[in-house]
Amino acid sequence: MDTFIVIKNIVEFIVLIIGGPITIIQIILLIRQSKERSDWNRKDVTFKYMNLYTKELKEINTTLLGKLDLLYKTNKMNPNLENQIKNFLSDEKKRVEIFSIVAYFEELGIGVRCKYFDSNIAKEYMYLTTIKTYQSLKYYFEYRKKEIGKPIASNFKMLAEKWENEEQFS
Repeated sequence: MDTFIVIKNIVEFIVLIIGGPITIIQIILLIRQSKERSDWNRKDVTFKYMNLYTKELKEINTTLLGKLDLLYKTNKMNPNLENQIKNFLSDEKKRVEIFSIVAYFEELGIGVRCKYFDSNIAKEYMYLTTIKTYQSLKYYFEYRKKEIGKPIASNFKMLAEKWENEEQFS
């Protein structure tokens, strides 16, 4: 009987010695796999969001920015630039288009800041468009800030400025 207990204890000890490290290795592999899946999901979501711009907003943005740039160029020295922007926004279609563009880039800024989107993919895909769009909408942002008393699109602004600064120093 004592021999049986000794053998049983030895077997239990061997199982514990072998099983412990195997369990630890399995946990490490599971954590690594979970992180890889999370990274993959982040990249997949980013690509889908970038495609939304390409499919639905790129043409609107290009046309809208052309109109805004023309408005700014023809009225830059005009003290009535604010009124010109107000007149521009009196067209409901243009207002909706600007709102759609600003909302898209605001969500992009939030997604990148919160690490919901993959920052590298988003920057590769949208760097120039983000900065150009932000620069073209600066007067609009100033106008809206005066109108409602607080800034709008702060995440869009932070993203554009961050990417612009990173590019200057790289």
